[in-house]
Amino acid sequence: MVRHRYKVGQSLSYSAGQMGRREGTRTCKVMRLLPNDESGVPQYRIQCTAEAVERVAKENTLSHG
Repeated sequence: MVRHRYKVGQSLSYSAGQMGRREGTRTCKVMRLLPNDESGVPQYRIQCTAEAVERVAKENTLSHG
């Protein structure tokens, strides 16, 4: 089991797209650590600054600033 690299409250850049298309990078905050997905990648509950909703993000879609 891989350990989470980021911590709750940490500000990060989120970059992911749907169906292979990349969206712009957004600033987000880690709200909660989630269990790893079925392939062992850590997951997070995040909230982007320009959005009112939270989303689930895999660790490989997050980076420092």
